[in-house]
Amino acid sequence: NTELSSSQKIQIEAEINQSPYMQEEKLKNFTESFQYPFYFLDFETVNPALPLYIKTKPYQHIPFLYSLHIQEKQNSPLLHYSYIDSGLYDPRQKILEELSKLIKPTGTIICYNDTFEKRCLRESIQLFPEYSDWYSSISENFKDLSDPFKFFYYYHPLQKGSASLKSVLPALTGLDYKELGINDGNMANLEFLRAKTMNLS
Repeated sequence: NTELSSSQKIQIEAEINQSPYMQEEKLKNFTESFQYPFYFLDFETVNPALPLYIKTKPYQHIPFLYSLHIQEKQNSPLLHYSYIDSGLYDPRQKILEELSKLIKPTGTIICYNDTFEKRCLRESIQLFPEYSDWYSSISENFKDLSDPFKFFYYYHPLQKGSASLKSVLPALTGLDYKELGINDGNMANLEFLRAKTMNLS
């Protein structure tokens, strides 16, 4: 006798039928809004109670690694670029320096939950304002790849009600992160913090 929301009804229908639910028109509109080149961007961050870097706050997420794949046009190969903190200087400056050369004002920047990547960039630019013009030129080009799953344009029963990448990826592809030594953001955060603050020899 409980009144169900539309998303709950979709989940129940998919579970009963054991088949995906899809809103094809909304998926089409979402994908057609993308323009080449594509930039697939991801950050890993560290947020310790005692800041590692000058001019940072307790528990502030500081990117120490970026991974960027670029596809210039349809069927062109994916080019991969990355950086991880070397310990020589604040990683945010180097990340901004490299990304500002790689990501141009045209194209689509694709993230899974783009709010996080955009916040990391904005907070980094507060300290390094010389990159503010570059960020302004790309800030409208972000697309959040989680939107189709959060808003139920697509739902697979194997997602078990979750729109996280760790639920969506195996539902769509059968692949997962389980075999990786570091298989989620929290573990990456902790391992990086351990490497920065402890003697590993």
